[in-house]
Amino acid sequence: MTPEVEIKFACGPETLEALVARARGPVRDRRLVSVYHDTPEGALAARGASLRLRTDSAGRTVQTLKTGEGLGRREAEGEVAPGRLDTAGEEISSLLSPDELGRLAPQFTVQVRRRSFELVRGGSRIELALDQGEILAAGARETVCEAELELVSGAPGDLFGLALDLAADLPLTLSLRSKSDRGHRLAGRDALALAQPAGLSCAEALRQALLAALTETCARVLAAMGDPAPEAVHGLRVALRRLRSLLAVFRRRFEPTGTEAVRRGLRDLSRACAAARELDVLAAAADPAGALSSELSKARQEAAAK
Repeated sequence: MTPEVEIKFACGPETLEALVARARGPVRDRRLVSVYHDTPEGALAARGASLRLRTDSAGRTVQTLKTGEGLGRREAEGEVAPGRLDTAGEEISSLLSPDELGRLAPQFTVQVRRRSFELVRGGSRIELALDQGEILAAGARETVCEAELELVSGAPGDLFGLALDLAADLPLTLSLRSKSDRGHRLAGRDALALAQPAGLSCAEALRQALLAALTETCARVLAAMGDPAPEAVHGLRVALRRLRSLLAVFRRRFEPTGTEAVRRGLRDLSRACAAARELDVLAAAADPAGALSSELSKARQEAAAK
């Protein structure tokens, strides 16, 4: 399987157009329809894998198996006949039993317009893919609007540097949930727990705990930005507390100078959430028809904006 290093951001349609304007070469414009397959109980998802058949506007279908999580994943792909899974490969047969292979079926669909082009940073080539569309699962739908940077060749440091520059200049929000994960959640499988291998080292356990906490925090940030309702603010505050607790408990395992800026940022965001949350509690106890309620509502709007 081939390793891939990528960083994904959630954003608005206007940000996608601003990114397209930065292209210095040809922009590839395609319509992609991806059908994700799994067993009814989600055996692949529980093993941290996803399997899709992606058909482009030219009618070409590519099967892709991805494993791993976070910014570094591995993938195996190859062209197949439309609508026909190839389950004979060693990669997929090592993940599923023969019975599970026989029960693979479509679970949800992702259809997007993808515009992509290459950028150069240092000595590295980086593809920027801009997706806009929707996820369809179990009669429900969820919009997709994201920008993804993938290292084609070169150093990961160039990829991260470009991501930081773009995020400092445009309204981009880090997202660590894949389309596969979002599709499973939309289909009602948001409680799937990844199977952990026996003999997991303490370092790997900490890495996975940090990744899970950061993934949840990023998702809560997006929810609160879209609608800073009391439940969204409370959820973000809880997620931040978990992430900050990991950094505090394992403080000696981190380089202080490398994590200080992260700690400060999490602290400031936690304080902003606390201010809004306290006003929510006060507003719930106030007389809705009273003058105090009106003042609290105004203060809460200001706190939410922060």
